[in-house]
Amino acid sequence: MEAAVEPEAPHRLTSLSLVPGGAPATDPRVAQPPAASFGPVPEQVPGFVEESYADLGLVGLTAAGDWGSGPARQGWACSRGWADLERNVPLDPSRRFPALSISTLVTSTAVLCLVAAGAVALDDPVNRRLRSLRLADDAVTVRELLAHTGGVDSPSPAWADSVADVDEALGPVVGCTRPRGEFAYSHGGYAVLGQLVAELTGTSFAQAATRLVLEPLGMADSGFPDEAPVSPDAARGHRLERDGSFAPEPLPMFALPSAGGLWSTGPDLVRFGSGWRALLPAELAAQALRPHARQYDSWAEMGLGWLLNRAEDFAGHAGAGPGASVSLITRPSTGRTSVVLTNRQVLVESANVRLIRLAA
Repeated sequence: MEAAVEPEAPHRLTSLSLVPGGAPATDPRVAQPPAASFGPVPEQVPGFVEESYADLGLVGLTAAGDWGSGPARQGWACSRGWADLERNVPLDPSRRFPALSISTLVTSTAVLCLVAAGAVALDDPVNRRLRSLRLADDAVTVRELLAHTGGVDSPSPAWADSVADVDEALGPVVGCTRPRGEFAYSHGGYAVLGQLVAELTGTSFAQAATRLVLEPLGMADSGFPDEAPVSPDAARGHRLERDGSFAPEPLPMFALPSAGGLWSTGPDLVRFGSGWRALLPAELAAQALRPHARQYDSWAEMGLGWLLNRAEDFAGHAGAGPGASVSLITRPSTGRTSVVLTNRQVLVESANVRLIRLAA
């Protein structure tokens, strides 16, 4: 359960969202799931995938990483279950999933690439660089948008049949009604960053992110499509019904690409998690992994796009939406990365924590 309240007493509830928990599936079609793999899968991973598949009540699960057996930094992936249960299509590591909020990590990296090139500075007020829209608060900086501390409002609804025009989705003036300087996750702030990238490069955000991030990292199976990909390239979403059976769940598009529009595979997300720092000067990459705010009242901290758990040597992001869930965790000390993808909306971050701990 995720909830938000007004900052002042009596702290009235302003939003509430529920993410289904794992539950045993009784659908006989998932009783004997097929398996597929890519690369030198560590010997402990297939057992983890089999156990997680059953515990979370899934149709399909892909786990990927770049640690374990084989040459240094060689990636691997292990899949179990179905990409499309209705059509009896097995899942394999090449299937694309919506990467959801992990998209913000690509966006933050694209922004930092432009910072490194001298096109913008982290402490520049964003409104100085925007032409087609503006923030209601002229003082909000690029750094604050990256760290979700700019107080920027998020548009609703976030889901659509296709990508929305940022100007139309946000309006000419984007509200900043939350307290500036405090962490408050903002799709709106990252949508503004996407527009900033587009205006600084003179291309669409999708084109700029591909040129700056995806192509240099060899993420050939990833992109920001205008409409949801379909079979044979992409997995199909599913939901677990009350009777324990699975039904198809359409995978809608996140309306604002820079906040949630990336589609990717397990191996490609590992390439990102392991390689993004190589795109930046060392000091700038280090800033991205430095705490800029505490996440609410928890122990977790916020870097420039990255959610940080320094005690565990973890940095990453997770996302969940209709018919899909994803988690990416990397160890800043080594760059080793683990990814979990599934075509059901269910919390998978704890499973990914278990996965990356297998590398210890």
